[in-house]
Parts: sequence; C-alpha cells; structure tokens
Amino acid sequence: MFNLNLTKIKHLVSSDPEVLDYLNLLNYIFGILLIIIGSLILIFWSEIEITSDGLIRYDSIMKFVDSGVLTPMKYSYVGSFFSLPLYYLGVDLKYFNVTVFVLTLVFTSFVMKSFFKVDFIIKFILLMVIGSMFTGHTRDFFGETFSASLLFLGLLLLVLNKYKIASILLVSLSIANSSVLLIPLSLLIIFMVFKEKRLSYLFYLIIPVLMIFTENFLKFDHFINSGYSNDHGLKTMMPYSGLPDFSYPGTCQPVLHQFFKN
Repeated sequence: MFNLNLTKIKHLVSSDPEVLDYLNLLNYIFGILLIIIGSLILIFWSEIEITSDGLIRYDSIMKFVDSGVLTPMKYSYVGSFFSLPLYYLGVDLKYFNVTVFVLTLVFTSFVMKSFFKVDFIIKFILLMVIGSMFTGHTRDFFGETFSASLLFLGLLLLVLNKYKIASILLVSLSIANSSVLLIPLSLLIIFMVFKEKRLSYLFYLIIPVLMIFTENFLKFDHFINSGYSNDHGLKTMMPYSGLPDFSYPGTCQPVLHQFFKN
C-alpha cells in the first residue's frame, strides 16, 4: 500500500500541464525569494564598512563636494561621482556598491527576459548572488564592483545586440573607472572588428580613452599621468616586487627591468 511508484508519479506529473505550470510557478517564486533574501542579507546583515582604498575614494569625493576641487588621487573619480545621489539622499556611501550590485541584478533581468527563459534568468541571478565574487566586494567603497557591473552589463548588451549607445556608455564608464580593463577589452574589440567587419566597435575603445585622458588632465594637468608614477607594493622574495609602476607579471616592465639591471 505504501510502496511509491516514482516512475508512475513522474509520468503523471509530466503528462498534466496544469501540474507542470503549478510546479514551475513554485520554482520561480522560490528562486525569486532566495534572490530577495540574499539581497536583504547583503544590505542589512553584511559587515559593510569603508577602509583602505575605499577610504581614500570617500575622502576625495567628500572634499570635492565641499570645495568643488578634484584631489589628485591615483584612483578614478568616475565611480565615486555616481555615488553622490545616495549622499544627497542621506544614504551612507558605504552602501554604494550594494546598491550598484542590486541594480545590476534588476537591469540584467530586464535585458535577458526577451532572450532567455524565466527559470534560466532566476538561476543566473541566484548564482550571481550566492556563487560569485560580487558579494564580497560590496562590503566596502572600492571601485571593482562598479567597474565589473557596468562592464558586464555593457558587454551583455553588446552580445545581445541591444541598446548600442547604452552599451558603449556602460563599457566606457567601466574602463574609465578601472583603466587596466582597457587591455582585455582591446582584445575583444579587435576580434569583433575583424569578425563583424565594422569599425564602429572602435568607439568602445575611443570613448573610454578620452574619458581617462580628460580625468588625468583635470587631476594632474597632464593627459598621460595617471598618478601611479613611482607607485609600488611591498618588497618580498619575488624579484619583481617593490619595483615602481606596474611591475608584476603580465606586463613587459618587470622583464625589461631585470634584463637591464643584470
């Protein structure tokens, strides 16, 4: 009597459209609830503070609010400028990256709904909330969350071939905020230019470069100077450590330095 025939139950469920619709609805609701709960935990129960590089960004943007002058810091003001609406609304700026991340989830859902099934979108968003490095970077006033979010959204629009101007703007703001991303982006854009045979993709490189040069000039009266001259990390046993500029592997600078030194 109590012997369950799982094959029969599976067959009954799969052959009843109403039951399938009901189960799918429950699945959607459960997934959305998990996303909402995860977002609320990030906002209200995470240990959010402003430290290290975030403190430099915070102090600089507050000085700009008070005096209207850009302090010549090496970090970009782009992301910090977008935090000002929260400041004027009376919200602590330590919640800026959490706000950016939540808005990214909402915008991602809006863009993807015309191209993917609802269950895929829910799983994707849920993965971003509980299975990515995004959440760990929302707990401070650093620039990585802003750059990664905007770059992701901009490239998503590029892949889906929607809102081209918005795509270029999002990518440009991302690169202007973290100029090192210009290197991998260049590889992608060059590939797209040759693949699609369209020079218009070069706007994804031209506009952020102009933004970077403009900010450098406003801060340092020089288009090329980014504020990283003679900047270096701690000296360790690694031969490329403690050297000025970007001396870690991935650039030619440490190799050339060691070659001419020897």
